[in-house]
Amino acid sequence: MTPLQSDTENARLTPAQQKVLLALAQGRTVTAAAAAAGLHRTTVYRWLEDEQFSTAVAAARAEYSLTLRDRMKELSALALDAIETVLVSDKSPMGTLARTAFAVLNRPRFPEPAWCLPDYASGQEEQLRKDIVRAELDSLDLLDEETAKRYSEEEK
Repeated sequence: MTPLQSDTENARLTPAQQKVLLALAQGRTVTAAAAAAGLHRTTVYRWLEDEQFSTAVAAARAEYSLTLRDRMKELSALALDAIETVLVSDKSPMGTLARTAFAVLNRPRFPEPAWCLPDYASGQEEQLRKDIVRAELDSLDLLDEETAKRYSEEEK
């Protein structure tokens, strides 16, 4: 039984209404929620005009949203652990390291546009990107003398 189904307010709803409520809370359309309960969508629209039912749907949507937010926090922590494992492993191929580093450096600047890596000024971050590209090219045996010389000249 989900928390949505055990709520005392929702206990006053019929089983069909509870099924529709759960579907709507999880982001399904009115048509899909109605079909899941074996109803016509007009019935669901009529229920949504009822204050008790519409309040229960709003509360269920809010609760489901909080549940998703909590799951995203947990998944984000796991994703960061996985990225760290790739970056610190001696067994990670240079190409994988470079792509992972680029993904971290080029991540969206969320939640604030000014948020950036604390240890790198703009010029240093760009140099780090160049160093990563050079390392990846070298690991793939694509760094010829001319390209290496060009990178060296750019550093001066």
